Amino acid sequence: MRIVNGREPVDSLLAQPDLSPELRARLLLSQDVLQFAHEELKLPDNGSYKSYYDTGHPYIVWNVFAAPEFALQSQAWCFPVAGCVSYRGYFDPDKANNYAAKLAADGNDVYIGGITAYSTLGRFKDPLLNTMLPLTDTHFIGLLFHELAHQRLYIKGDSAFNEGFASAVEQIGIERWQLMHHLSVGSGDSQIIVLQRQQVMELFTAARLKLEELYASDISVQEKRAAKAAILTMLNDDYFQLVTRWQSAGWLTR
Repeated sequence: MRIVNGREPVDSLLAQPDLSPELRARLLLSQDVLQFAHEELKLPDNGSYKSYYDTGHPYIVWNVFAAPEFALQSQAWCFPVAGCVSYRGYFDPDKANNYAAKLAADGNDVYIGGITAYSTLGRFKDPLLNTMLPLTDTHFIGLLFHELAHQRLYIKGDSAFNEGFASAVEQIGIERWQLMHHLSVGSGDSQIIVLQRQQVMELFTAARLKLEELYASDISVQEKRAAKAAILTMLNDDYFQLVTRWQSAGWLTR
């Protein structure tokens, strides 16, 4: 309700002469992207992203993820509208940390992720958020396509499909946007984003296979714990080396 009541119409903001140039540019871009999304991608036109809200924070929500110590299947939480999802979200980071601490005390592996945007699946007119503004143009455009895709199609209880579908719409939308604006497909940082995702997923897939084999083994808990730590340390090191290569190639887009 705080977000709903605090939204400001984009048109009203654009009419303010003292609006910051950065915010004005983002708001103007967002409205062009919305028109494209509605007309070219047939994504819902229900008033979403025609208002703006400043959260005062770097994230709009903090999601808590958890899994048993020796399992790769995340815990799920079930809700009336969203169905069962593999995270539990909080608007208050302190509450997220407190809940995560309880899960960790029960022996779970826990992670808290800050989220820049989410979709109410068309039940509210979702606003643009200050948390979206630091994104590159390509990320910002893709994020709007992604969240609107959730409003077009969402299957309760299937987080993997929902995120996969929205990500596919995001990627296709970016390519069509580039074509319409006479940019070569894959130009700018969009091609880099795709390559980075592929490279990161290769690292995760290799580590996941090692963990699956480890968790299925008959060694002691202490041995599993030590071997798991070694695999995760190697994954962290490999990722650091990957980011270093991106940096050397000028590929750090965000």
